[in-house]
Order: sequence, then structure tokens, then C-alpha cells
Amino acid sequence: MRLSFITGALALISSVTSLALQVREEPPAPISGSGTFAAALLAKRANPWAARHGLTTAQYQTVANDFASQGYRITWISGYTINNVATYAVIFEKKPTAAWVSRIQMTAAQYQSNFNTYIAQGYRPILVNGYNVGGTDYYVAIWDASPAPGAWIARHGLTAADYQTQFTANTAAGYYPFHISGYSIGPDATSSPRYAAIWIKIPNAPAWVARHGLTSAAYQTETNTWVAQNYRTKIVCGYQVAGVVYYAAVWDKSAGSAWGARHGMTSAGYQAEVNTWVAAGYAITLTVISA
Repeated sequence: MRLSFITGALALISSVTSLALQVREEPPAPISGSGTFAAALLAKRANPWAARHGLTTAQYQTVANDFASQGYRITWISGYTINNVATYAVIFEKKPTAAWVSRIQMTAAQYQSNFNTYIAQGYRPILVNGYNVGGTDYYVAIWDASPAPGAWIARHGLTAADYQTQFTANTAAGYYPFHISGYSIGPDATSSPRYAAIWIKIPNAPAWVARHGLTSAAYQTETNTWVAQNYRTKIVCGYQVAGVVYYAAVWDKSAGSAWGARHGMTSAGYQAEVNTWVAAGYAITLTVISA
């Protein structure tokens, strides 16, 4: 089953199941800096994990090296700005894994160069997130050497119209929207949206639906609609364009552990939510910050 794509609206996510899992987690460090925590996904997870936010480039490198030395891999990275300084949120998980590599603070040209290099070495992209620093788009990405379940397509720097064209064509060709990132280019007050995305052909893919360009209220409406039909949020991205926060998201009917999601939080509100969910045995699987 395929559900058609339309631009619309959407917002909060709630847990839909409860599972008694033994979770070993390291709570995230308190948040530093300001900004809106546009979205967060949480799920029951058995593996040790850790999350960090508000990291400068130098701090990110130190933290990444530290967790890598302990056998953790990066499962999520997002970039944003505080006072026009590149800042990062990152999630680590300790689990058996194929070879992987991550990069931050790449210009579009640098991202493309790294993309070409790693693809030639047998890696594939599993995450690419864009962010705006001083009006210029930068990228963070993760490549993985695990085999893909099918053919895949990755794109970045797409206008809203280009993204819609790609989405329509890829959906018609049987691809699943594995990852989406919304971001902006240009000065904050007059910025315009851009999208990066990864599509994969997944055998027997679950029913799914995707939306982008959603206001917060519209995102909430969409979430309520799809959760009521037993869909779960697979990916959600909040991004700021010309001073307004928008959302892009994918929901599907895949099986999985208990999950939850939140959006539109202040730093303090985010920390309170994280503390509550972690105490209930959940791990953070995705964090997007719009500052």
C-alpha cells in the first residue's frame, strides 16, 4: 500500500504501546544554549546509548572520539546554529555494527566529494541532515557499509518543487522514504527551504505516508490522524524558514517497540521531557533543534 504525498501540516507524537524492556542508558547532558527543540523521537531500546546536545565543533569531535573509543557508534547527528555558530546534537549506541563513517560541517561541495569517496569504498548514506550557518547550507552525514535491502537514491539541496518532483517519481518507482531533512539557505529573515532525502527499495515495505512543509498545528493534526490508524512516526524533522518552524515527517505501519515523540519544546522543556522518558526506560533516537 502506498499513501500519496501532499504538503500539509503536523505536530506532537505520543507513545502507543508499553513494553517492559531492560534498558541501560546514559542520560543526556543538560542542554546548553538557546533554541527550539523542534522534534524528538524516543523508543524502548536494550542497548547502552548516550545523547549530547549544544556541542561546538571542537566539543563534538572530543565527545565523538570518546564514545568511539568505548565501542559506540553514531546513530544520529543534526546541526543547527546558536548565535550564528554551528552547534550539534548527536546520539550514540553501543551495538554490533558494520563499518561506518560520519562527517560534520561539510559545504555542499564537500558533502558531494565525501559522498563520492565513500560510495566508491562500498558505503551507502543512511543519514544526511542540512543546516544553515550564516546563510550557507552545511551538511552532516553518516555512511554505513551494511548492505542495503534494495536500490537506493540520495539527494540534497532540493528546492520544495524539486523535492516534490523527486518524491513523486521515486514513489512511483517503488521507493520508501527512508530519511528526510528540511533546512534553509539564505539570511534568516528571507531564507528559503531546501531538502535532503534518502529513498530505498524495501521488499514488502509497510504502508507509509509522508508530509513536508507543515506548520506545527498541521503536523499535530497529521500525527493524530495517522497514529489513530496505527501508524508510527519513523522520522520527523523540524526546520526554520524565514523565522517560521516547519515540519517534514514519515509515518508507517512497521512493527517496533514502544515509542513516543515530542516537538516545539524550549531547551528547558526538552530536558524535562527527556528526564521523564528516560526514567520510563526510553532512549532518544532522534533530535532536531531549530535555533
